[in-house]
Amino acid sequence: MKRTFALLATSLAIAAAAFTGCKKAGSGAEADEIVIGEFASLTGATASFGQSSHKGTQMAIDEINAAGGILGKKVKLVTEDDQSKAGEAATVVRKLISRDKVIAVLAEDATTPSSARSRPRGRWRPRRSASRARFR
Repeated sequence: MKRTFALLATSLAIAAAAFTGCKKAGSGAEADEIVIGEFASLTGATASFGQSSHKGTQMAIDEINAAGGILGKKVKLVTEDDQSKAGEAATVVRKLISRDKVIAVLAEDATTPSSARSRPRGRWRPRRSASRARFR
């Protein structure tokens, strides 16, 4: 559990450091928070795993925020439900990126829906490492 938390905290810190400088500074609350997206199977056939994953992610975010956030900024978690459907995962990832303007996307990684996240159609094509994301 400690190893998972440390890995999540480190990943969030690296993502925040890498992408905070790339994002234009907003006004008000936007400038004081880092928005991270998450999708999980909160309903459907694999809901129990997705709900457990979400609770763990939320607990880690709460602990990070209680410790002062990342680089002095609070972390905001935006969660979407992929309904345990393979095609829905790519849809919610696109929504998190385009509507919610997240700088990173977290997912539970043991179900078929999560495998579809790597194939959203459009201009943005993710790779395994956030630092290697490419834009066309």
